[in-house]
Amino acid sequence: MRDQETPGWFVRLRSEIKRRHDLDRKKNSYRNMSLSANLGENYINQLMKSQGRKNPQIAELIKLCDYLDLSLVYVLTGVEMSQREEQFHKMWADLDEETQQQLMHVLRRLSPSKKT
Repeated sequence: MRDQETPGWFVRLRSEIKRRHDLDRKKNSYRNMSLSANLGENYINQLMKSQGRKNPQIAELIKLCDYLDLSLVYVLTGVEMSQREEQFHKMWADLDEETQQQLMHVLRRLSPSKKT
């Protein structure tokens, strides 16, 4: 599979895996990284060889992103988001609609771009 056909999520994930691997090839072997992420010992090696043709289960992708300290949102969408922003979005999604509306009202009032 040529690079332009490689899915964007895989390009972003592969880039971080390779960066980590290149920092210390002995400590960060694909096997050690897989085991540290609580995945099968050959998981990352097989993923890297697949060139994006292997679609990981979401639970595996979450484990890998957690281990790499890599934003799942960034991997999937390419949109960079701080951990604080991700935490906010997770918390927001757990709120009922009425509470979300109330918070939106408060945020609009606090917004510095509010017109007077």
